[in-house]
Amino acid sequence: MKIIYRIKNISRPDRAACALIIIFVLIFTFLSFGRHDSQKSYLNDLGVYDQAIWWNTLHGDFMKASSIMVAEKNYLAAHFSPILLLFAPLYLIRATPKWFLFFQALAVGLSALPIFWYAREKLKSIAFALVFLAGYLLYPVLANGILYDFHEVVMATVFASFSFYYLEKGRDRLFIFFALLLALSQEHLPLLVFMMGLYLIFIKKRKKFGLIVSLAALAYFFLVVGVFMPFFSTTGGQLALLLDDPIYGSRYAWRQLFSKRWLQNRGSIIFSGWSLPFFRWGCFPGRSL
Repeated sequence: MKIIYRIKNISRPDRAACALIIIFVLIFTFLSFGRHDSQKSYLNDLGVYDQAIWWNTLHGDFMKASSIMVAEKNYLAAHFSPILLLFAPLYLIRATPKWFLFFQALAVGLSALPIFWYAREKLKSIAFALVFLAGYLLYPVLANGILYDFHEVVMATVFASFSFYYLEKGRDRLFIFFALLLALSQEHLPLLVFMMGLYLIFIKKRKKFGLIVSLAALAYFFLVVGVFMPFFSTTGGQLALLLDDPIYGSRYAWRQLFSKRWLQNRGSIIFSGWSLPFFRWGCFPGRSL
């Protein structure tokens, strides 16, 4: 009865925000399902998750992924994402990778709620808050992430969004809950929690709590990359992300900080950002080269 009462008393702005989010989730669930049914899903990455969770974990080979593109044969050695185990019970209901696609779209949609709440509180305007909400949901990068198979870092947007919102509100228990889920989503995401701890220290002036958050997140990060991932490794204890792998080498570029390759890449990015607006002027309507 309390739940029904709360639903009936949801304000009109919140109903409008929820309506936009529901429409977003339905559209992108439909599009991602259609993409999968049209055989446009990839072995890497949706096939990896499907194999690791369904066929192997539920049949005795914990998180084994023989289809992964790196040398590792256990997914947790390539990416430490224990949050994926939450999908295992769903596969007992029905064995389909569409679980990943649906919850990814749902997670991204729900991540817009804290943005709406925060904008409404700071801007003191429901209209502008709804504009921020719509702008977030229409952001092309989000659409690309949802429609490119499944990735736990895309799903983690909901944990990051709620973590920061409850950090701002000073609701420590809820912040810790969502920060834990965020840290469990992939091996590098504890570093995001670490930065939230620094935000608490230097911006919110909550030095003790912020220090605890930062140190705990940093300790967990090194525990993951130094203990957990080598434990699941099948390549002699070497982490996939620390090898000179063509896939992971560029993603974890912090390993090559200030190397020749690092400087070349950064130079290309800076030059492209400065030059492309001039070279691509002809792409604008009414202009020609």
